[in-house]
Amino acid sequence: MVGWVFFDVDQTLCDFATMMRRALESALGELQRRLPAGSTDGLTVEDLRTARDAVAATASASTPMEQIRLQSFRVVVAGCVPGGDEDLARSVTRHYLRRRFADPVLYPDVRPALDALAPRHRLGVVSNGNSYPHTLGLGHFREVFLAQHVGLRKPDPALYVHVAREVRTRPEDLVMVGDSLGHDVLAAREAGWQAVWVNRQRREVPPEVTASVADLRDLEVLLGGG
Repeated sequence: MVGWVFFDVDQTLCDFATMMRRALESALGELQRRLPAGSTDGLTVEDLRTARDAVAATASASTPMEQIRLQSFRVVVAGCVPGGDEDLARSVTRHYLRRRFADPVLYPDVRPALDALAPRHRLGVVSNGNSYPHTLGLGHFREVFLAQHVGLRKPDPALYVHVAREVRTRPEDLVMVGDSLGHDVLAAREAGWQAVWVNRQRREVPPEVTASVADLRDLEVLLGGG
């Protein structure tokens, strides 16, 4: 029996890569507009991405993603002007977040799939990111577990153990749906959950995957009526 169906968010429900790229391009333009002429020469979106990844690599599981992004812009600004500029770093962070959340990019199968599943299943989110469902216009989820709030991150199976405990449901009655083999499928199964790999690119399905869909609308048949 399926008690809950939990979803990853980034690259499962929304095209986070596109959303982030658009927001970073806008943030770069803001930096170029506000910093002294010539100080941003050679600065690229990839530099902004790299700075963020470097900060994230040393952050704890409970560090808010917004704080990681702010620290990355501090690093970037400090590389452009001696001593940095805290007000500018904070302003550009707000600019980035507004741009990212103002223009969500949902995959076309998401809303129809959730609309079909919601009457039959309890739906939730387990995510390492900060793409909050309400910012995507999705009100289908009864529970939302974000790594930065729990203090545990995928692919740590302990996150899934925590979720099962919180919703008071046997692990074998929980399903995780996501695009990452390691984070969403193997880690969930290690915690005793069922798991469905979202394989939009229709890549070859590895032998360790027992359930996969290329389109989330196929979940209704795969999971049955409840």
